[in-house]
Amino acid sequence: MNFEERRRLFESHFTDLEDDICDYISANKTQIQDVKIIELARQFYTVPNTITRLCHKLQYTGFLELKKSLCQESSDRQAGQEKTYLDFVHKNIDLIKQIEHKKVIELFCKSKQVIIFAVGSTAFVAKIFVDTLNAVENKFYFIEYEHELRKQVNQKEKKTILFISLTGETEPGLQLAKDAKSLGHQVISLTHFADNSLSKVADLELYCISPKRTYDGSNVTDKLPLLIVLERLFTSYSER
Repeated sequence: MNFEERRRLFESHFTDLEDDICDYISANKTQIQDVKIIELARQFYTVPNTITRLCHKLQYTGFLELKKSLCQESSDRQAGQEKTYLDFVHKNIDLIKQIEHKKVIELFCKSKQVIIFAVGSTAFVAKIFVDTLNAVENKFYFIEYEHELRKQVNQKEKKTILFISLTGETEPGLQLAKDAKSLGHQVISLTHFADNSLSKVADLELYCISPKRTYDGSNVTDKLPLLIVLERLFTSYSER
């Protein structure tokens, strides 16, 4: 993951000062490679430990690794490095390693009923996931129709509901997620790694990298990234 992707993923944990430092790094990626940690700290009237903590929040081992990573990003851009499909897969695997999914597994474990909701071309991925999970414990349900999920949402028993939508903007899923959360259900989102409405609604967010792709007017967005995330969840759940 590059710096901007890490920042987007972890920015909800930043202080205002850390946001300001990230803004500075984003605007000075080339120059920052020659800046010492104590010099950067002085610019913001703080101490080097503040910079180190920020680096750790971004999942770097320290300021040195952050600088090396920025240097590599710069080299890749200058070389116009061509990305292969394998690079794309590895990028998704790298993203999975950064996302905290332990709380999702905890919700799966303690919930009496877990619903996976998806429509359209992502529905078959959700169905595969549910079938796999039910081999471990038969309490997972796949729903793709609005009226069926609304019936479940309106029941008194609280549930965990995973909404799968790559855009994070698809209706009726978005409104259903809002309604489910307002009624006290636990809402989890799985979307493409970008700002979207569904992730903002969710109690817990999961991401993959799969930008929208069309061919001759048809949506042919890659579903493999979804399967990579869901396989990670299944493995963690089955080995708990």
